[in-house]
Amino acid sequence: MAGKEKVGGVLNEPRRVSAQFDVVGDLLWQAAAGRLPELGLIALARSGRIGPLVELAMAVVAAPDAYRAVSSSRRYFSK
Repeated sequence: MAGKEKVGGVLNEPRRVSAQFDVVGDLLWQAAAGRLPELGLIALARSGRIGPLVELAMAVVAAPDAYRAVSSSRRYFSK
């Protein structure tokens, strides 16, 4: 999971998106296609639904490197 990063000497803030099914589904497709890194830093905001987070957590376990630029505003799961 990622935080802030510098791009060209400028601090790049993550893009905040709601953890809805359609958003998480798009992240899964982008990761499967190898395009998720092109989207830059992404911060998931709470949506009030657990399903999208479970779906994303399973994807992260399967392909952790693909989701390095995705973070959440809160810690939802722990080992």
